[in-house]
Amino acid sequence: MTVNILLITEHEQLSHQLLRLMAPQTYHLYTAQTLPIYLLPQVSGVIWDLTVTPLNPTTAHLLRSQVMGPIILINRRPQAAATINRYFSVNHFDDYLVHPDALSILARLDQRIWCYQQLQLPCLQSQTPDLLTVATLTLNLNTCQVTHHHETHHLSATHLHLLLFFMTHPNRLISRVQLAAAVWGTTEPTTLRIIDTQISKLRHAIEQNPKQPQLLTTVRRLGYLFKVPAP
Repeated sequence: MTVNILLITEHEQLSHQLLRLMAPQTYHLYTAQTLPIYLLPQVSGVIWDLTVTPLNPTTAHLLRSQVMGPIILINRRPQAAATINRYFSVNHFDDYLVHPDALSILARLDQRIWCYQQLQLPCLQSQTPDLLTVATLTLNLNTCQVTHHHETHHLSATHLHLLLFFMTHPNRLISRVQLAAAVWGTTEPTTLRIIDTQISKLRHAIEQNPKQPQLLTTVRRLGYLFKVPAP
């Protein structure tokens, strides 16, 4: 499957180098000097060269809300630490590379694309069993019910998708951005703000004591961890 990547740069040499390196792989590279908004729904990742093309807050928000894949910033000029930190804490971008060569950019892109592919919500298709059991939980995908210690709870569609995602990614730290992209299909700030509330509601269905969760735990400032003991 072809993976479409958008490169925003005025550096022609970088563009040619990436095109050459990507040719043997499954990438298709779009190159532009300014943001072609119409392309955003078609791309799986963005590489933005800040050296000449600045990124304002409105455009940064648009990128993160429209691109369900890695957004990598590159720069060959110094930038204030506070600005760089904001790209991560506010815009939820994936990487910031200083003076990178084309090979380094491609290597980082490969790694980030792999991470996003691993975190895609599994489709409810025939290969997914109707009953999924992990630890003390049994999830019935047909009836949207979860059974925990002989107690059965009906789940909303959102909570079903949340729990299915966690049960298929046990013992892995999941950030709010990754969770929002996989379950809601968006990383807009409004979505990120409701995640804690939805997690709290889900805990009432799967935890013996929702206020002291043992399965679905919070890792402060990092995200969530669905703990499954080793067999």
